[in-house]
Formats: sequence, C-alpha cells, structure tokens
Amino acid sequence: MAAKVMSNVSGQMSLFQCICSVLEPIKNECGERVMQSPQENVACSAAVSEEVKKKIRVCGKGAAKIKATEDVLFSLPLTGKEGSDRLLIQKALDEHSGMANVLYDGNTVYASKKLVKELKKMAQTGSLEKMTDAMYQFLSLNFDIAHYNKRGFIDYYDGLWGKFLMETLSYSIHRIPGWETDVRKIVMDAGLLD
Repeated sequence: MAAKVMSNVSGQMSLFQCICSVLEPIKNECGERVMQSPQENVACSAAVSEEVKKKIRVCGKGAAKIKATEDVLFSLPLTGKEGSDRLLIQKALDEHSGMANVLYDGNTVYASKKLVKELKKMAQTGSLEKMTDAMYQFLSLNFDIAHYNKRGFIDYYDGLWGKFLMETLSYSIHRIPGWETDVRKIVMDAGLLD
C-alpha cells in the first residue's frame, strides 16, 4: 500500500514519507542522535557558527572572566534560534559561578536561580524593601517603567510586593515577548505565571 501511495505522488513528499521522516531518529550535524524535546538535546562538540557568535556579547570586568564565559557559551549547541539559545545560555549561567553578563541580540540573558528565589521571598514576605540590585534591574527592565533608582522604585510602590503585583506585574507578566524565554522561565519557576 505504501509503495502505491508513494507512486501516486510524483515530485512531492507523500504522507507516508512525511510520517517516516518524523519517526526516524533525528541527528545533528555531528551525527549524534538528538531527542525531540529541548531538555533532552545531546550537545554537539562542533563550534558555534560565526553568525551565532555575532549575536552574543559578553560584558563585564576582567578579560579572564569574559574569556571563561565565552568558552562556556561557545561550547553550547547554540543554533541561532533565540528562544532555545537563551534557555541554553541561562542554564549555563546558573551552572557556572562567576560568569560575566551575556547579551543575545542586544538583550540581557538572565540567570534564573537567584532571581527565582528572590521573587518567591518577596511574594512570601510581601515586601520589596530588601530587593537586590539584580532584581531591581530585572523588574524595571522587563516589567516596569524606568525609575530614578532602586529606592525610587521601592518608594513608588510603598515597599509593598502586593502593590507592585497589582499595579504593574500582573498586567505586564502576560506580555513577555516570545523570544524572552529566559524571562518567562524565571516568572514561571517563581510561580507567578502558569
């Protein structure tokens, strides 16, 4: 039957061929089997393309720190697809201490562990008062308007997590751009978005 179906479709992929191609193991450019779920991807030892490298900028103090960060990043199986690349970079930032700041196409890629922990703590205590500089940057750059400084941000919301949540975060959290997969993962892991 399959041969008959294939012979009836000239110059086009038949439904049978299409199904078979999906069922065959997917292999990357290194010939290694790659699982279909992003969490199960097998890393490839091939170098990151120059095109992808152009999208990444590493910033920080100290040439050694920048070099170490670049070495980690360029050993990842980055593809140039921003959404999946940002999650790979985020995971690397969480797994390696002392990494420099990373920009992908000009936008910060955020490590998640510390931000998730702090978001949960602010929600639990109901207070913004002990917010770190990293959290202030994360919240103000992704969900709020610019304030004069962190103290101005905290004072604007009377130091209350609930006020910030109701006036700003509950609205803007649902408008995270699709390419900001690292930001979405942080708010999901913190229990702020389903």
